[in-house]
Amino acid sequence: ISFYVEKMTSERSFTTLEEILQEFRRQQEEGTDAEDGNDSDDGSEVEDAALPYHQEEEEFSPSESEDEDPSQEIIQGKNGYEWGKKSFKKTTAKTASKNIVKFLPGPNKEGKSTTSEPELFSLLMPDTMLRKIVDYTNQQIEITKAKYTSNQWYVDITNLSELKALIGILFMTGALKNSKVRTVDMWSPVTGAPFFRAVMNHNRFDFLINCLRFDDKRTRLERRSQDKFAAFREIFDIFQQQCKEIYTPSEYLTIDESLLSFRGRCPFKMYLPSKPDKYGLKVISLCDAKTFYFYGGIPYIGKESRDMTVSVPTFYAIKLTEPIHGTNRNITMDNWFSSCEVADKLTEKKLTMVGTLRKNKPQIPNIFINTKKREAPSTEFLYRKEKMLVSYVPKKNKNVVLLSSFHDMGDIDEATKKSNVVQFYNETKGGVDVFDLLCHLKTTARKTRRWPLRYFYFILDAAGINAHIIYKWNGGNKKRTDFLKNLAFSLAQEEMKKRVIKTNLPKELTYSIERILKAFGTEVPKPSTSVEPKSTNKRKRCYVCPRQKDRKGVSVCEVCKNALCSEHKRAICQSCLDNLTD
Repeated sequence: ISFYVEKMTSERSFTTLEEILQEFRRQQEEGTDAEDGNDSDDGSEVEDAALPYHQEEEEFSPSESEDEDPSQEIIQGKNGYEWGKKSFKKTTAKTASKNIVKFLPGPNKEGKSTTSEPELFSLLMPDTMLRKIVDYTNQQIEITKAKYTSNQWYVDITNLSELKALIGILFMTGALKNSKVRTVDMWSPVTGAPFFRAVMNHNRFDFLINCLRFDDKRTRLERRSQDKFAAFREIFDIFQQQCKEIYTPSEYLTIDESLLSFRGRCPFKMYLPSKPDKYGLKVISLCDAKTFYFYGGIPYIGKESRDMTVSVPTFYAIKLTEPIHGTNRNITMDNWFSSCEVADKLTEKKLTMVGTLRKNKPQIPNIFINTKKREAPSTEFLYRKEKMLVSYVPKKNKNVVLLSSFHDMGDIDEATKKSNVVQFYNETKGGVDVFDLLCHLKTTARKTRRWPLRYFYFILDAAGINAHIIYKWNGGNKKRTDFLKNLAFSLAQEEMKKRVIKTNLPKELTYSIERILKAFGTEVPKPSTSVEPKSTNKRKRCYVCPRQKDRKGVSVCEVCKNALCSEHKRAICQSCLDNLTD
């Protein structure tokens, strides 16, 4: 081929590759190449040789080697890791394929259009999961019941309706910011909200909280030998799966550490002084950077079996992003996760990353660490074919190093003096931090020494946040406080309907339940009562007559349940009775 190109160019002067191809085809037709034994297939070889030239004009190929550009100045890191001072992407190139996301974010499947609080909750915590908790809790109740020397009315097995009512109470404590208030104060008629007393007795609430279990206690020891998180693994995995099934995240996500406040005994309790709670249980969380939707998490349980060929942060980053591999999404992370290793591994999975780097990384050149002589503010860039390094000095003696596989070229905003990488990092780094803040503001977490119960409070908080995010996405306009209050009532209303028709409740409590049901637009069920005062076999002193008379009767008032003598009892029709109770 080179022979023909030299021959043709020596005979005539050609300015473009297209003219050379045209002349070559012309000579083929005239048979000029027959004496050399070449056939017409050589034409396709010339065209194939020309094809990469045209592609290179349109888009930079990331597979090119860094040292192909002779003008590229190479800077080495402390371990010899090479960086170039010039970007490998041309300014006229199209948007890189690694930054093109072909998925529409937002709710999917059943979560697309609903704005009903109980329906949204059931999508995240379905009845199948709650029934498992009911079964495991009843196992513990049977064990606990045997320890009571006398029969207590509140010591009994539970059911799905009562568990939902319990969860409703927890959501209401979050909405009212009462999670740190003592139970006796919450149920006090003076200091507490009427909602709590309307749903269940405080003794029953305390008993159920103490008996809540989330796994089969009979097989726990066997499972715990393989998994230290066995006491909550099943429920946590179901919840995570539901979060992923009903929501498609945006193109930008955030990985960070969440710390659940906890002071009890636990083999994997952490101390993180940078967090507000300092002591607690760590969860590696993945959240949508735009909506703060909790997409998944991995509880940190200390040393565990993992892929030993990669570091611990890289292992968590790869495992946590498994559902979105191959989607070209970007993951923003802090310096505990960020490294060239995690950037390369995510690139293999067709994901990009942006994050701050610790300055002890061996790939960072010394010129990006020793910045005392640099002016402030100033920014410098170094490049490789799939990632770039940024050194940002916002003020004297402060240097921030960032790594990005999302960006291919550095650009500085003249107004803010910040690079596009720094601005992008600031815009997307807060996904998990904002989620943690939302959890803290209206948490359901009560004081406990049992770490599985603390994780249960966490998934309740996450479910409340995720449900409200989907609710707002679908056009709802309630604020989070009102949303949680409505959710709490919808979960507890079945138990309130059962209680309001009980004849042994104090009349003040019955009236309170009726008022709450009416306030939320629910029809109040009426007890099946007769128009005549009830009669009992036992004679009791009439509460209307003076005590000196000591007059007794067998009739009982239908409203207040007090005893009446024959003089003070009256017949009343059902309609009038309904008006009186209203």
